[in-house]
Amino acid sequence: MKTNGLVLTGLMVALLGSGCASLHKAPPPAPQRFAWVTGLKPEKVARYKELHANCWPTVLARLKASHIQNYSIYLKELEGQPFLFSYLEYTGKDFAADMQKMAADPETQRWWRETDPCQQPLPDAAAKLKIWSDMEEVFYFAGDPLPGTPGARYGMLTGVKPEKEAWYRTLHSTPWRGVNAQLVGSHIRNYSIFLKDIGGKLFLFSYFEYTGKDFAGDMAAMAKDPTTQRWWQQTDACQSPLPDAAAKNKIWSETEEVFHCE
Repeated sequence: MKTNGLVLTGLMVALLGSGCASLHKAPPPAPQRFAWVTGLKPEKVARYKELHANCWPTVLARLKASHIQNYSIYLKELEGQPFLFSYLEYTGKDFAADMQKMAADPETQRWWRETDPCQQPLPDAAAKLKIWSDMEEVFYFAGDPLPGTPGARYGMLTGVKPEKEAWYRTLHSTPWRGVNAQLVGSHIRNYSIFLKDIGGKLFLFSYFEYTGKDFAGDMAAMAKDPTTQRWWQQTDACQSPLPDAAAKNKIWSETEEVFHCE
């Protein structure tokens, strides 16, 4: 039995077309990134850590159902007062609607009745009867394109000189290619920097992931890069390190991760 050439050709075109369509399928939209800050009552630090070290499965399930991923909370003391800095990524289509569903969830409400008394909102959040204050993202770089789970996550903090805020923003709205290339070379990815006025002072909170195997070595290579050195001459002059970082002749202070869920 002979096969009709036109039919066979049409079938091949259809199959090839289907294959091309799958090969050229649009990637999923990039997640939205959010960072917030709130105060933590000194006498409640231990309780807050305990709760988040044993986060309820029902709360974790609600986070997942609300399209929240890569949620981390970091702890840092500023001038004797503990603060919490949170970072998360949202992969859904309607953030406000998903947050309303979360707020209506009985288990989430019960969890908040445990955590809210530990926290001390900033004035802008308290005025809106909220716990967390928004931070403004002033820089993002996707970085290291290699897939896989990062070896480590970092939340870092530093201050900004008020008179240098505009220049810092300008630098990070037009980052140098050589600097970004070195970030990739040092296995840094998903790098965000957020800005917030806390108590009349400007602070920067950064979140990034490291995918390499030798963090100290990769950071040393970055510090030796001539383009990065010139970049830091510009950015360091804008920043006001916290005392613990200044004592080590560093710009950024490490924070303590007290919660993370994928």
